[in-house]
Amino acid sequence: YITMKIKTSLITLTTLSIIALAGVVLITELANIKLIKLEKTLIQVKSLEVSLLELNRIELEFLLEHTPSLSREFQKESEHFHDLFDEFEHQLSQQNLMIKNLDKLKSEVTKYENDFQLMVKEIDTNKDHIKELKAEMKMLYKSISSLFLRIEETLENNMHEAQSDITTFIVA
Repeated sequence: YITMKIKTSLITLTTLSIIALAGVVLITELANIKLIKLEKTLIQVKSLEVSLLELNRIELEFLLEHTPSLSREFQKESEHFHDLFDEFEHQLSQQNLMIKNLDKLKSEVTKYENDFQLMVKEIDTNKDHIKELKAEMKMLYKSISSLFLRIEETLENNMHEAQSDITTFIVA
């Protein structure tokens, strides 16, 4: 009878240990999935930054060469940027992440694009307005880049928190 009781206790404790271990693995896996999603979102921000750099490159090349085909190239890259941005917003909504100044970012990118189109139209006719557009586009580019840096910081902080939660949970 005592042997049976000890055996039952050992089986019960083993079962509880296995269930607890499975719980730890499950919670750790969920936290790792969250971390991976945050990393993918951060990569998306980097892709947006690369697209912004490409838009800026096209703008500067246009200022040097005045080649009309660069307007089409800018438009194509602009569409690519917006596709990336839509994916980025979708990732944010899936993760219930709130990012400050997202609307400001959109409006500044739109203003940047509109300024480029104005520049294309007036490149050979209104030099003073082109100088104003160049200055404004430079300011917008810096502002957009700054907003991206803040978004990166927010995502990196979320990643560090998630990593810290995983570590704390495993250690505890």
